[in-house]
Amino acid sequence: MKFTIDGYDIVPFIGENGITWQANGIDSPDAGRTQDMTMYRGLLGYKAKCQVACLWMEKADALTLLQHLMPEYVTVVTDTIPWINGEWTMTMYSNNLAATCLTEYTDGTKLYGDVEFPLVER
Repeated sequence: MKFTIDGYDIVPFIGENGITWQANGIDSPDAGRTQDMTMYRGLLGYKAKCQVACLWMEKADALTLLQHLMPEYVTVVTDTIPWINGEWTMTMYSNNLAATCLTEYTDGTKLYGDVEFPLVER
């Protein structure tokens, strides 16, 4: 399995719920129904979107991972897209980064859970 964000390998952090992929159809501006209720879609193509759920991790790992998602656009290389055979490279963006601070150990180490984020193809 391969999944990198700007060259940073996130596979070690992918959790039990993994990566949920979605193909969003992009229709032409002329898409719609006519008065006889016939649908004219005018499909132009698809854009990929995914939701990534991560394992629990220490703050240093969460900080590094989430900082890789902060640029306006990132380059994602993956072979996990179910409708594509082989590796795919795309420009994507992320928003709504989430992480829950679960606990802090006596040595000051913080543990984060529920680290998840969307990636949307540009």
